[in-house]
Amino acid sequence: MLRKEEFWNKDKNAPLMGRNESFLTEGNTKIFDQTDKWPALAGVTVPVDEPTWPELASLDEAHQRIILRDAERTFFSEQGRESFSKVLAAAIKDFNDYQQSLGYLAGFLLLTQDEPTTLALLRVINGNRKYLPEYYRHEAVGASTDSYVFEHLLKERHPDVAELLAVAGIWPDTYAQKWFAGVGIHVVTFEALFTVVENFLREGVTYLMRFALALIDEIRPELLKLDKSQPAAIYDLLRLDTKVPFVTSELSARIISKAETIDLKDFDLEKLRTQMYESKIKERLERARKRAAEAAQEDESDTETDSDSDGDGVVCQLCTDKMPEMVCKDCNKAICEDCHEKQTGGHTSKHKVTTDEDELERALAKLSIKEGDEDSD
Repeated sequence: MLRKEEFWNKDKNAPLMGRNESFLTEGNTKIFDQTDKWPALAGVTVPVDEPTWPELASLDEAHQRIILRDAERTFFSEQGRESFSKVLAAAIKDFNDYQQSLGYLAGFLLLTQDEPTTLALLRVINGNRKYLPEYYRHEAVGASTDSYVFEHLLKERHPDVAELLAVAGIWPDTYAQKWFAGVGIHVVTFEALFTVVENFLREGVTYLMRFALALIDEIRPELLKLDKSQPAAIYDLLRLDTKVPFVTSELSARIISKAETIDLKDFDLEKLRTQMYESKIKERLERARKRAAEAAQEDESDTETDSDSDGDGVVCQLCTDKMPEMVCKDCNKAICEDCHEKQTGGHTSKHKVTTDEDELERALAKLSIKEGDEDSD
């Protein structure tokens, strides 16, 4: 897309470009010297044969709605939205599911890769255990498992930070989504992000572990100034929210530099993945599936499952079935679009709702914490 005039006319200030900070500029093709090598790093041979592109209408209504909405909050131009929707429709057909971070990654790759190559890269990333296997699903099992692998490493490297997050009730799968599933998109500046993505394609998820540890290394002094009564401030810092004065472009550069110094040669990824799945994820997943099955039995006429969420097993607080897509500020609940449209459970269309991903992430985190407390009683 960066090679096209329409992009610079309409998309240079699109949401996807929020952390560009003038790194990418019209007419400067130097970045392609770097990104043209990316497919080979992942074992993708170019040119990629043109796949059979499915029609968006061939997907179920829930996925159609999600793709169109995510396209609108990624690009401004029709060209950008069409390419984005085309690639995601094919990915959803392949993966039989969707998770919002897949949209982040697809949009970013489309900046420098054509549509067939972008889809080929997504297939490798989602299918190869070197990368992010089975990440892009509404249950987010792969992402949650790796977030607990990271927590294991964090406890060894910075036990004080791990303790702060634990006492604040902040689970790793509520703050690590953008580091792993999102590959750092919307977290660091574009100048740093192109290095993150390249190293990720070269090394796989092991690099993302080094990146995440480096991020904690750099923000640790600021994190430890906070306490458990400030979860919102903790989340903002973990996401490197630009409204935090400490978060600068220099911080992104320091994180990338620090990541190069972290040695994980003794890190047994597959062993830790198995351990974390068995000890942290399996029971929660089984409970969530049991709840979903019970809800489906209660209302067999409405079994559609919406997959636009960063949560793991967290459901709409009104129907307790579908995945939440928005936060109702009047009800103070995370709810799905169907409940919003049907105005169920005391919720009405006049209520103030937001689909802001950060607010939804905070709401899902609170739900996860609440469930964890109930389960431990």
